[in-house]
Amino acid sequence: MTPFGTVVRNYRGKKEISIKTLSKAIGVTSTYLSALERGKRRKPSKKVIEGVIKYFKLTGSQASEVRQAALFSDTRPKIPSYAGPEIFVAVHQLIKRAQELTPSELAMLEIILSKNDIRSSKEEVHKYAINY
Repeated sequence: MTPFGTVVRNYRGKKEISIKTLSKAIGVTSTYLSALERGKRRKPSKKVIEGVIKYFKLTGSQASEVRQAALFSDTRPKIPSYAGPEIFVAVHQLIKRAQELTPSELAMLEIILSKNDIRSSKEEVHKYAINY
């Protein structure tokens, strides 16, 4: 399941809203919304994202959570053509081995890849490495 699918399913569960009800309210088919939730479709359209936000009356950090989840839900991310060969290799290795990574390893990767200050990222990775 994609991050967007997880977020939408959680909001639907909290409010006890069916896929059919939500899909009708935001103007898409229930089949399409179900496929988005399960990661069987690429990232959701702006119409779907904003429709979910409006339907659940989300604001501030909750709306940002939905938009961020949608951003990270593209099932076929693209590597820019100007990227060097080492980036292509790293991305393909990550895709190939992602299922083998432990939660700690995934957390370390997330810290490294976040846009936080590089020093704090190194400190966080060190904390995880010690506990690993």
